[in-house]
Amino acid sequence: MYLVKDATLELTAFCNLRCWMCPIDKLKRTGAMMDFRLVQKIINENPQLKRINLNNWGEPFLYPRFFEVINYINAKLPDCKIYFATNGRLLNDSKISAILSRKIYEIQFSVDGVGDVYEAIRNCDYPTTRILIEHLLERRAGMALPRIIIKAVINRDTEKDLENLMREWLAKVDEIKLQPMMQLLKREVACPEPFDKHPVVLSDGRVVPCCADFNGKLTLGHAENNTLTDIWNNDNTHQLRIAHTEQLFSLPSPCNMCGEYKTNLIKERFK
Repeated sequence: MYLVKDATLELTAFCNLRCWMCPIDKLKRTGAMMDFRLVQKIINENPQLKRINLNNWGEPFLYPRFFEVINYINAKLPDCKIYFATNGRLLNDSKISAILSRKIYEIQFSVDGVGDVYEAIRNCDYPTTRILIEHLLERRAGMALPRIIIKAVINRDTEKDLENLMREWLAKVDEIKLQPMMQLLKREVACPEPFDKHPVVLSDGRVVPCCADFNGKLTLGHAENNTLTDIWNNDNTHQLRIAHTEQLFSLPSPCNMCGEYKTNLIKERFK
């Protein structure tokens, strides 16, 4: 019995940026904004949740009722840790006030390098992003939460610039997290994701095993019809686990071609 205590809710699949390594333009699905009623249903039917991530593919601040979602989780699941990643470009004083007046555990800012390295990936200017994050840090002074994280996707270019990134941010934020970039490489070992207790609910309500399944090819169930724990214990999920442990030679897509950038800086997430 797998009891789901950690989940991702993809509130929106829209984004205000176009980063070259992101599949946002390859999404072939409708329902890019999660129905707020579905958000409430998921929260109500999964009271065991201890951690909720509020983004998958897409910029969470584009979700019109983003802070209402946080209010609802805070009220229904007061011990649940809320976290999310953002590019930070939509931050302003109003949003910062809303953030600091709510119970949010962690905000992860997607910053993979500084200066030209950042701009080549994110297609926006670096100084504005830096100023926005620093402004949040200034206003958060004296508060323990939310934790402010720099999350960097590591590839050949960003690995070379890592020293500059560390010099810029290490003393300012609570942590710098490194994440190897996903690549199309044949999978040769079982992936831990189907065995972890962290399903991903896409914006249209379908439940998939991990963020790499951005088009929902491996839909395990639908949050409209079942609880996350029920889905994580159903036959679809069980068969996927069997495929990863006994049938690696015939894994379904996208698992069959799911790899990561090789680096000594950090271990692969999906291995």
